[in-house]
Parts: sequence; C-alpha cells; structure tokens
Amino acid sequence: MKTFFAIFFLFTVSLMADKVNIYNNKSEQSDVKIDFEKEIKSSETNTIIITVSPKNGWHINQDFPLSFKPTSSCFKFSKEKFGKKDATITENSLLLKIDTSCEKAGKTDLKGGFSFGVCSDSLCKKESFEFELSINVK
Repeated sequence: MKTFFAIFFLFTVSLMADKVNIYNNKSEQSDVKIDFEKEIKSSETNTIIITVSPKNGWHINQDFPLSFKPTSSCFKFSKEKFGKKDATITENSLLLKIDTSCEKAGKTDLKGGFSFGVCSDSLCKKESFEFELSINVK
C-alpha cells in the first residue's frame, strides 16, 4: 500500500511539475490561478487551465454566469468568450481548460477578463478579474 501511495504521489507531482503558472489572484472569497499545462513553445498546442477555489465559508455559485474573454496578439482561441458550458463547476471548484497556440517565439501578450459568482450562507457576490500578462514563448 505504501508503494502505491508513493507511486501515486510521484506521478501527481510529475504532472504538476510541467505547469507554468502565469497568474494568481486572491480575494476574500476565492483563489484564482491561470496556468499553462506545459512549457510554452511556438507552434505547439498548449492548454490554459483556469482554476478557482472558494475560501472557507464560500462556494461557487453554479447558477451565476461565467465569463472568460481572452485576447492576444499571438495566441489563438476557438471563440471570443468562454462560459459555463466550457467549464467544470462544482460548489468547491471551478475548472476551465482552453486549447491555444502561438505561432512565433518571443514576448507576447495575453489579456482578458474573467468573472464568476461565489456565495456564502448570507451573501452572493460577483468576482471579476482583469489581467494583462507578458508571456515568453520559446
């Protein structure tokens, strides 16, 4: 049994080791992370992974509209806006994965806005984040 957990732990860490974190934002209600699934290389498809974790006493509002609107001078997206149908949402987590690629190496931009809802026992609140990132594509 110890061997199983050791292998599982090493496998999980190896999967996480390739992620490239590009954005973190913490509010009183939640933590938001944006990662690329692996190192960002030109002409290779990569996946942007957006995760939201509500803080203690809060949960993701599954009925509230979700919106992620990315723009970039290099990265290409399948559509202009991503919503609830594109995400996996539970009360305890929100996960949005989007495939993209950039055709040229060097510094490029990734901008956008992201909004979703969180609730406590007495209050529901819209969380909104704007980001403007400079990303090095290899």
